[in-house]
Amino acid sequence: MIRQSFVLLAVLVAAQTPPPTRGVGVYPGDPREDFSPIMRPAPAGVRNLAYRRPAWHSSSYDYNLTAQLVTDGIRDTRLPRWVATSSSEHGVLRKNEREWLLDHNMMTTVVLKGST
Repeated sequence: MIRQSFVLLAVLVAAQTPPPTRGVGVYPGDPREDFSPIMRPAPAGVRNLAYRRPAWHSSSYDYNLTAQLVTDGIRDTRLPRWVATSSSEHGVLRKNEREWLLDHNMMTTVVLKGST
């Protein structure tokens, strides 16, 4: 009787195990939670305009406005948002220094002096 109880308990525990995952380090682990897009062939009337074509531009205010965006079909009439940063020591910072405080990079530092 006790042996049958243990066998029944083992079967019930095995039935309650979670579904298998896709493996360690693969996100999302549960295949039911994977909503990523699936690659499929494009319809016959659709073609890649940038295929084997060079793309260049003369200049841009920032590095987001590049010719590759045009060849990929990304168009917008508004400028992208940017951070306007100034310091009491240097005034308005140059374009390449604006996001140094926010970029989480140890090599691009901003000295913030306070009272000693």
